Amino acid sequence: MASTQAKQGQAIKPHPPKAKKTIKFPLIYLGIIGIVSFLSIPGGILVVGGTMPTIATWLSDRAPGKPFGLSVGLMNMGAVVLFLIRVLPYGHNFDKAMVIVGSGVTWLMIYMFAFLGWGIYFGLPVLIQRYLTSQVHKKVESVRSCQQDLIAAWGKDVATSGKSLVD
Repeated sequence: MASTQAKQGQAIKPHPPKAKKTIKFPLIYLGIIGIVSFLSIPGGILVVGGTMPTIATWLSDRAPGKPFGLSVGLMNMGAVVLFLIRVLPYGHNFDKAMVIVGSGVTWLMIYMFAFLGWGIYFGLPVLIQRYLTSQVHKKVESVRSCQQDLIAAWGKDVATSGKSLVD
């Protein structure tokens, strides 16, 4: 059929690429849980419970590239891995591993790291905006100072002959 369209002088229109739904995160997450649970059931409990903020932000983030899920997820996973390293050597020994998993300090640290990821996501743009605003103000003051120096050196005719760059 394509050859008949080409013979008749019609342009062949390629089909638009179909949007692929990515399922990388759930597969990777389930793989990590499977491996950790195989090595240590308390470790699996720690990963599942500790990464709840990551799952929630990953599901709720609709932005391309999921920057919110990435910010919270990386900070959260950093804390989970920190405590997972302490749990894995005990293997399936629940008595020793549950001392770490059952500790309130463990969960406090894990969720505080996730909260820090939230702070980075919401606070960093404000800090960058303030920094850039201060840089612009410094540049404006520099231009005004140069204008004043030119007026002092060349007289008022320099300032009145054209439009001001700043005002």
